[in-house]
Amino acid sequence: MISGRSSAIRETEEARALLENQLGSLYWWVFNACKMKGFIRAKALYEAAERRLNAGDAHSDSPEQSPAVRRKARSLQKK
Repeated sequence: MISGRSSAIRETEEARALLENQLGSLYWWVFNACKMKGFIRAKALYEAAERRLNAGDAHSDSPEQSPAVRRKARSLQKK
């Protein structure tokens, strides 16, 4: 009976150690996945901002593209 209890205790301790190891692995997997998600999101935001800036440069030669300039031009036409 005593050997049965010690065997059960040993199995419980081994199972606990295995679960702790798996939990640690899962923690790092989630951490790395969130880190990669952050990198991907930052890259997408950077590329979107870069596209906006490049689109703005393409229109910088013509001041009519500016909403303020268009409003000013319309107000001058009404007079």
